[in-house]
Parts: sequence; C-alpha cells; structure tokens
Amino acid sequence: MRSFIGFEIVCPNCAAKLAGKRLKTDSISFSELYSDGKMLCNGLLSTEQKVVICPSCSHAFWNPNKTDTDFSLSGDAQEILSENAVYQFSNWYLFGCDTTHSEGKRALIERYQDLLILLKPYSSEQEMILRKELLWAINDLVREKRQYHLSDIFNGKFNFFSWRNERKEWFRQHFLFAKFGLLHVSNIKRLIELTRISEEKDINRAFLAELYREKGNFTKTIQLIGELSRSTHYVSMILEKAKSGNSFVFKVAG
Repeated sequence: MRSFIGFEIVCPNCAAKLAGKRLKTDSISFSELYSDGKMLCNGLLSTEQKVVICPSCSHAFWNPNKTDTDFSLSGDAQEILSENAVYQFSNWYLFGCDTTHSEGKRALIERYQDLLILLKPYSSEQEMILRKELLWAINDLVREKRQYHLSDIFNGKFNFFSWRNERKEWFRQHFLFAKFGLLHVSNIKRLIELTRISEEKDINRAFLAELYREKGNFTKTIQLIGELSRSTHYVSMILEKAKSGNSFVFKVAG
C-alpha cells in the first residue's frame, strides 16, 4: 500500500537535500482536531510544515511546497524517502524536536520564539503561521488531559514505576505551561490582532472567540459567539468551555 507521497527540498543556503513525506488522503485512518486549530492525521500534522531549518547548516527558510519533485513512496520504503536525499524526514520535521517528552516540547517552543525574530521581516500571513504553530507548541504541554491516579496501578493499567514516571512527566509539562504563561498570553494577543483583519468571516470569528477563551476573557468569548450567524459543534463546545471558565485547549473530534 502506498501511504505517503515523498518529496525533496533543497536548502537555499548549502544545497543539502532534505527528504519529506506527506500522507495520501486515501491512506488517513485516524485524525484528531483540537480547538486551537491543530489537526493530526495518523500522528502527523495535517498541514505541511511551513518553515524548515536545514539540519546541515541550520539555515531557516520557508518551505517552497513545490510538487515537481514528488515521487511515489511504498509502505516498505517509508524511511528511505529518496536515494539521493541527504537528510531524512525525521531530521527536520518539527526541527528534529522529540515532542514525546517535555524537553522536546520546550525546545520546539523556544525554536518558534527564535524564528519569530530570525525570519523578520515577514508578511501578516507568515506571522500568523508562526504564531499559530507557537500556540500549538505551547498547548501541546497540556493537550493530553489524562490524569494519573493510584487506581491505575491496581486495575493493571500501569506498573508502579511506569505510573510514577508518567505522573512526573504530566506535572513537568503543566509546570512548563505555567512557566510559558506570559509568552502564551502575548502570543494570543498578537494572534487576536492578526485574526481581526478577516473577522467578518464566521470561521475566523469562531477562532477569534477561541483565542479570547484561551486568553481567559470568557465574557468576550460569549459575546462573539452570540454575534455569529450560525452555530456549529465547534462553536457550541467553545461556548460550553467559556461558561465553565475553562481556558485550556480541548479536543473537538477524533
């Protein structure tokens, strides 16, 4: 089964070749959508990574998204994306950060902080991309809502050592979320400014309401939702969370 389409990117600074992969639409078996707009399909971002940092020379550049170098990729060769590629997908996807652990998530957040300075000047559309991905990276620290209770040991879900390690990691990530609180709020404020440009569209007004909710301004969230011309499952969930005073990201579907 051919699950991926392979592609290659050439670094404009050192000409190193980077191999990539994108999921074929008909191969998606599981997707998750979150209130902050992040969508995962089979564990990968549903949208292609917009900024690339070359693993060879550390040069940061916007992904050209060209398709003329696409090639078919069989299931048996998912890791060998191109015979001529120097760096494989895992070397540059999410800048090589291991986001299964708190330190990798922190590294990704700090990377986006650096890029917001390094890539200037950029358009409002490009800034929106960077700030949305920074929003996702910070929210990743609290995206998993699982609580770890002692009962998990007795009902066989975890042994004691696994339970202890998972619980420590959960607390560590929530501590980091609080530590990045000022950055989170300032980033949301700027996203609100950028989103206002096209707020006449319901889809953007719904996202604007979500941003105010995550910022903790529940009154403004409820007001904006009341001005929408139609309601959706997403909008109803935002309203429900706002009324209960919940500012954390939540899963919409999946």
